[in-house]
Amino acid sequence: MRGKNVALRSEAIESLERARREGESYSDVVLRLAGTRRPLGEVVAALEAMGPVEDDEFTRIVKEIRRTHRQERRRQVDF
Repeated sequence: MRGKNVALRSEAIESLERARREGESYSDVVLRLAGTRRPLGEVVAALEAMGPVEDDEFTRIVKEIRRTHRQERRRQVDF
């Protein structure tokens, strides 16, 4: 399997370690948390379990996810 090296700050590694389940690789953790669409509440719960992360980029991404989710909920559907 082809891979790619990624540089992470120590806080990000600690967050991954907290989210990591027994037998999971770091790739498995990332794919579980970000690789599939999940209900926003499940994503928020997973992020809360990781603990605080002081990263402006991470905060920006979470805000974008929330904004997108709100827009999707407001979409009108014809019956």
